[in-house]
Amino acid sequence: MTTNPGADARTYASDVQHLLARIEPGALDRAKVSLKVTTHADFTSFVKSKAGVDEEPRVVRIEEFVTQRDDAGRPTQVRAKVKTGEALNQHFPAGDGPALAAQRDLTGADVIGVWIARAVDAAGPESKAVAERIVIEPDSMAAAGQDWVPEFTSAWAEDGVVHLQSRSMFIASTHPLPEGFVPPPGVLGVHYVALPAPEFIEAIVSGDAVL
Repeated sequence: MTTNPGADARTYASDVQHLLARIEPGALDRAKVSLKVTTHADFTSFVKSKAGVDEEPRVVRIEEFVTQRDDAGRPTQVRAKVKTGEALNQHFPAGDGPALAAQRDLTGADVIGVWIARAVDAAGPESKAVAERIVIEPDSMAAAGQDWVPEFTSAWAEDGVVHLQSRSMFIASTHPLPEGFVPPPGVLGVHYVALPAPEFIEAIVSGDAVL
């Protein structure tokens, strides 16, 4: 595994963290909060990992793993564990300034939409027609780890139409729990998401990948 310290390095996980929790550009720097991304080399270590927060020295620890690749080695599906917006605000209260993140997260489907828009910008206006024919399916929501961990198809073609889907598991830090139940450390206040990789979306939009 590789650990990438750095306040705002744009890895999969850091991008997902920004987008899901709706963190405005520059907000982490203003709050003196940095993201520490661990990129896992195998799925077992990723599954065992926990997203977390170190209030001192103001670090958010998030995790990422490339779940699937194509024959050329290009990532086609990625997974990330990031902190929810409400959890970030609890750990790093804003004081008199704006909140660090949104109280409620967006969904993986929203992230896919952003990555499609970026792919169009990179590929040029002729790719817009291709992007408009992509169907973003609603999130496949998981209620527990055994629902989120198994492999699933996040991109497929049906009747000439490309479908993209994410799988998410959102556990609020204020999640109601059974009386007497003490959750394992690192469970609450985490958003788990699996997505078609942005490189793969770019290849679909530009016509370099065919499903």
